[in-house]
Amino acid sequence: MHQTGERLRFWLAQRRMTQRDLAVASGVTEAAVSKYVNGEREPRAITLTKLASALGVSTDELMGVVPTPADDLENSVTLLARNMDQLTDDQRERIIRALASRPRK
Repeated sequence: MHQTGERLRFWLAQRRMTQRDLAVASGVTEAAVSKYVNGEREPRAITLTKLASALGVSTDELMGVVPTPADDLENSVTLLARNMDQLTDDQRERIIRALASRPRK
């Protein structure tokens, strides 16, 4: 899947929007939105601007120029995994509890 598709999926989930909601809000056809989300096509700049506006994000956020919270979490988990042996048992337990208490998608 293209990065734009992954970003669209992320922001749709964050906004609790469906592809149809995004299509209506952006003025882009539902079929086109589906192709962008599924990585079958990349949107042109003007369409990317419409999608970003409808999602309430910048085009940089939608294109991945600016990291999303999901990127930050992934980077944090990678860093933790690499340095797990340097954490105390208490620190490990607190991290596990914090991750377990996060809302699920």
